Amino acid sequence: MAACESYSKSRVHQFGRYMTVFERYPEQIEDSERIYGRHRGKLAVAMDLLTDAMVTTGAHAVYCHKPKHPGEPTADVQTISEHLDHAKQLVQTVLRDLEGDKSAK
Repeated sequence: MAACESYSKSRVHQFGRYMTVFERYPEQIEDSERIYGRHRGKLAVAMDLLTDAMVTTGAHAVYCHKPKHPGEPTADVQTISEHLDHAKQLVQTVLRDLEGDKSAK
């Protein structure tokens, strides 16, 4: 397998379509909602998924480099990493805000 080969085989399909997050991770969502509440639980699962995506993107960046700049990941990987990081920052901010609202009551 080539280092930058697509990993589409690892995508989860059900009946020829992609599964929703609720179909793919029902136990994790249910457990998190029980522990943190409905909204915080879903945000916690979103944080886990963002973290997993960042780790996967980082691993991809190790093997897929610009031909002229072997130490740098490709532009698409850099963009994906940046967007994932920004999304994670927003979710973290919402979680902190929700925690602040909870303690203020």
